[in-house]
Amino acid sequence: MSLGTQPLAQDFLLPDQAPSSVQYELLPQICLDCGLAQLRYRPASATVFSEKYPYRSGVSKTMRDHLQCLAEYCLDLVADKPDPLLVEIGCNDGTLSRHFAERHLRHLGIDPARRAVAQAAASGVTVLNAEFNPETGRSVLAKYGKADLIVAANVIAHISDLRRTIEQICACLTADGSFVFEAISLFELMQRRAFDLFYDEHVYTFSATAVDRLARSYGLELVDCQPVSTQGGSLRYSLAKPGAKSPSPRVREAIRTEQAHGLLDPDAWNDFAAAATHSAQSLRQTLDRLRRAGSAVAGYGATAKSSVALTFAGLGRKQLDCIFDTTPEKVGLTSPCDRIPIRFPAPDLVDRYDYLVMFAWNFLPEIEVRERAFRTMGGKWITYHGSVCIA
Repeated sequence: MSLGTQPLAQDFLLPDQAPSSVQYELLPQICLDCGLAQLRYRPASATVFSEKYPYRSGVSKTMRDHLQCLAEYCLDLVADKPDPLLVEIGCNDGTLSRHFAERHLRHLGIDPARRAVAQAAASGVTVLNAEFNPETGRSVLAKYGKADLIVAANVIAHISDLRRTIEQICACLTADGSFVFEAISLFELMQRRAFDLFYDEHVYTFSATAVDRLARSYGLELVDCQPVSTQGGSLRYSLAKPGAKSPSPRVREAIRTEQAHGLLDPDAWNDFAAAATHSAQSLRQTLDRLRRAGSAVAGYGATAKSSVALTFAGLGRKQLDCIFDTTPEKVGLTSPCDRIPIRFPAPDLVDRYDYLVMFAWNFLPEIEVRERAFRTMGGKWITYHGSVCIA
């Protein structure tokens, strides 16, 4: 299905800044043989992850807590190693790798976003400012040796050349090493009707079905698969070299569940496309109606998801006064879509609104705690997957 011509999802702009000329058709495709989704068109990686790339892992308490749990999972996997090397692909601001640094373990964080890497380095993380590719992998291998664990939190989906990436990861692992990565679950995305999880950063959206096949194709084996709550529903995959570890029954379970509930069924994806279009149209109609009635309406969460939803639904400043966000790198900028101002959610601002569209819906529990006063004063959240809900 097509989600329309989109700007770069994280291309937040200064109020007087000319918009980027980079646009692309957001056209996710699903392989009904292997259960892998990918974008037909995607801007160049250097354009998507430029110096001004604003996402920071450590801004959200939800994400900080989650990455601490992921760190503990990784540390358990290397607990019996005398001097393990842990490598993180896509370390961002170092929120995950910091746990390795604090334990004085040999580690390396790799990321192409220069400002994010500078923050990681400032927190004590050993970093390499580079995109992970075969050349980077060979360089790391020559300098540090083979890794006992390679971890990637929601970033493997960003890498276009999946085959060479997995082959290089395999080459960089010790014989009994582990490759752990988390990624949005295509099955959960389908179940939630979460069309806004398709965007330029995610070249791929994985399922357990797809990862099992990919692993076997490129010299690894899927040995564990666990659901995690991040990004609206993700899976944590653990891969190893064939025969190095005993596969968990969770792998077969996850694959059976996906296939039994329509992951490879074209009718299920036709229903998904129809629901996405209905959601976008209903959201536009709802906001237009509320504005005509004189209600004060804003958005919450200047996320990549917000850019997709705004553009697909044709929303702009006529529908939303602003979008609230706590990320310092985003406050004071405007959205890529119709230049909606991004403001810090100070209570005296948030509490003026009757309705807030929840674009950061995967952080809703954390945000509801922060914005208790908004609800106490009668404010309502608007969500939009499958159907528009006001509560």
